[in-house]
Amino acid sequence: MPLPGKGMLRRVLPTPLPKHTEERLKLMAGGLQNIALAVVVGAFLTPLLNPAFAISLGGKVLAGVTAGIAELLALYLLGLIPTSENP
Repeated sequence: MPLPGKGMLRRVLPTPLPKHTEERLKLMAGGLQNIALAVVVGAFLTPLLNPAFAISLGGKVLAGVTAGIAELLALYLLGLIPTSENP
């Protein structure tokens, strides 16, 4: 079953070679995971270490939602990579 959004990915990833496409998908997924980690560290860990950078509850909720969306997008991109079980 094909995943939705492959037309958009063809515009973002113009290289028709499967290995290049796979590497670009992994690179974009890794970048999104780094963004999610940076948001979590900035919103939750930094205020614990330095109280001068206190963040409101709404800011923490927004950071959690942002990190969750970035992580879900990363997992979606990784799901587009074909495996031996998913040709």
